[in-house]
Amino acid sequence: MTSQIKGDLQDIQARCGSVSLVIVDYVQLIEPIRLRGGENRVQEIDSILKQLRAIAKQFNCAVLGLAQLKREVDSRSEKRPTKADFRESGGFEQEAASHFQFVISNGLTPRSANAIRN
Repeated sequence: MTSQIKGDLQDIQARCGSVSLVIVDYVQLIEPIRLRGGENRVQEIDSILKQLRAIAKQFNCAVLGLAQLKREVDSRSEKRPTKADFRESGGFEQEAASHFQFVISNGLTPRSANAIRN
């Protein structure tokens, strides 16, 4: 699926010029390129994230990847998510040049519901 993103970006670049931003909604839905057998889901997501980072470098653009958080956040007393709360991968922490979390929840005060930048 990242090869499709790459192909689409090449087409857009040929027609319109440079691309500034790519938004992926959401990263866990991208089908991994299966180069070797036996990969678990964490390894697949890590591979996808590396491919997205390579796309950002190749096209000299920002890639904004939306991702789901683990459900354990809801069961903690401190509801503010951390980088470790990304579902299915620690690769988000490793591959992201910048990392933003937007928290909207009925269980949070207005102050803590503001965008969090880590």
